Amino acid sequence: MVRWVVVASVAGIMLSTFAVYVEHQKAMDANYEAVCDLGVKVSCSKVFSSAQGKILSYWGLVPKGSALDLPNAVFGACFYLAILAMEVVFKRSSVFGTTLMLFSSVVGALFSAYLAKILIFDLKDLCLICTGTYVCTATIMIAAWRRHRALNSATKGKEM
Repeated sequence: MVRWVVVASVAGIMLSTFAVYVEHQKAMDANYEAVCDLGVKVSCSKVFSSAQGKILSYWGLVPKGSALDLPNAVFGACFYLAILAMEVVFKRSSVFGTTLMLFSSVVGALFSAYLAKILIFDLKDLCLICTGTYVCTATIMIAAWRRHRALNSATKGKEM
């Protein structure tokens, strides 16, 4: 059986790590072109280099350039690592574990939707790496929802 949470988490970690790499390369060399830069309106490095690419300073929660002014991709990698850790630590039959994963994945999906809104309406760009992470997060949320629903059905069946 394919463990979609594991597959999506690993893919999310890889995509997030690549995003950090691209942002770093672009910061070091303004002429750097990433493989995901396909045109004027399809440019991941443009998105990663934007003010919105570091959401904490964009929101004014931390000063721009501070140690906590991290790229969104760092938070994404941490999210996917946390989901992967939950998958490993909690048993699939754990009500607490499935509830925590469902809650975390819904929060992740809402944040992804917010970032997608910024991407489409504010930056007017298509970022293939970003879109890939949105798919990973949606996959995790769907898998967590199905698992949570199945566990609740099994638990209710035992109570009767």
